[in-house]
Amino acid sequence: VTQENGYPGRPRHAIPTLVFALAVVVAVGSTSGLIWFLFQRTEGPAPVLRTFAERVRDGDCPGSYRLLEASTQATIAPEDWCELLEPVQAQLDPGFRVTEMRLREDIAELSVRGRLSAEPSVWRLRKAGRSWRVLGPTGGFEALLEQSPAA
Repeated sequence: VTQENGYPGRPRHAIPTLVFALAVVVAVGSTSGLIWFLFQRTEGPAPVLRTFAERVRDGDCPGSYRLLEASTQATIAPEDWCELLEPVQAQLDPGFRVTEMRLREDIAELSVRGRLSAEPSVWRLRKAGRSWRVLGPTGGFEALLEQSPAA
């Protein structure tokens, strides 16, 4: 059967296949690029808490102090912060595992368990721009001092 005998030939598509394939490639590429960009620009509360714990472990007073939230910094002077590093080291292992995370508006509560600790501890962080800042453990740093074996 030929077109001369009444066969209509191949049906024409409204959108050529090449244009459709190109549009799909552009859409997938754009979405992937956007996700990658947002991932690079946003840091979650768990990585910030881990960085904080590493700086505390290394005895980096100024570096760990900069990761404290402004309201926490208002209650602890920079020179007093260095005295708190040892009790914080005893309570926050940089190799922690997040067992639960709750987000309430701009506050994240992370239940973390260190490699050698039997009980999880809860640490609070507040959203600050594109990152997070450490508010402290539940009950504040004063409670941490009371729980410390050195206290």
